[in-house]
Amino acid sequence: MKWGVGGAAFATIFSQGLSGVLCLFVILKKYEVLHIRKEERKLDQFHAAKMLNMGIPMGLQYSITAIGCMVMQTANNSLGTVYVSGFAAGTKINSLMQCPYDALATAVCTFASQNYGYGDAKRIRQGFAVGAAAATVWGIASGILLQLFAPDFVSIFVSSDNEAVIAAGAQYLQTISKFFVVLGFLNVFRYSTQGLGWSKRAILSGVFEMIARTLVSGILVPKYGYTAVCFADPAAWIAADLYILPTCRLAYLNAVKVIAEEKRARSQMKLA
Repeated sequence: MKWGVGGAAFATIFSQGLSGVLCLFVILKKYEVLHIRKEERKLDQFHAAKMLNMGIPMGLQYSITAIGCMVMQTANNSLGTVYVSGFAAGTKINSLMQCPYDALATAVCTFASQNYGYGDAKRIRQGFAVGAAAATVWGIASGILLQLFAPDFVSIFVSSDNEAVIAAGAQYLQTISKFFVVLGFLNVFRYSTQGLGWSKRAILSGVFEMIARTLVSGILVPKYGYTAVCFADPAAWIAADLYILPTCRLAYLNAVKVIAEEKRARSQMKLA
């Protein structure tokens, strides 16, 4: 519509609003379980506090991760317009490729929390396995896709005569795509940890991401230039994985313990 930057802003808000309205229509039409009844319109302070206790750390995690990305962007800006443009185009494709991981993260978080509440430790463990398998399959498939066609993807956002920009964007995509499985594991086990009630500990994975990006940006980018920028995201994912994998295991073992204690308590009540 030739509105420039304002048009991009309008398109973003309009598309999100339209999506929300369509989702609401489907809920009203097909999912009666999601209809809000009269007795449910009163604020439940206990559940509200519990949801905020889990939700606020999740929100802070995104903020911390964003700070690390801003530091990396600042370091890249010092390398010149070619690399800035190439990196910007590459990050758009990267965001597109990560959409399945976002959906998978939501799924494993919900799956872990529901089965924790139900008291089925075996199903929680199965959720880990299926989530990790799905993350691996998508990581390999999307990685191969970018290894083969990264320049073509960048060309969606950059005109074909800007060969240097396309090469820079392709370099970024071909570097990070080698580590997509690592990113997939981070999504699965970070959100599983949150689903098991350890939101405050899961947030530290975002801190490890931020630290890794900051170190790469401050130490390696001045020495190795754009190549270091391309490795900043993989370094962040690896650092976060080194923390979240053992943390998720501890969260699972804690869940197993809680489930066993609750089962013993119910058995004793029945005997009494």
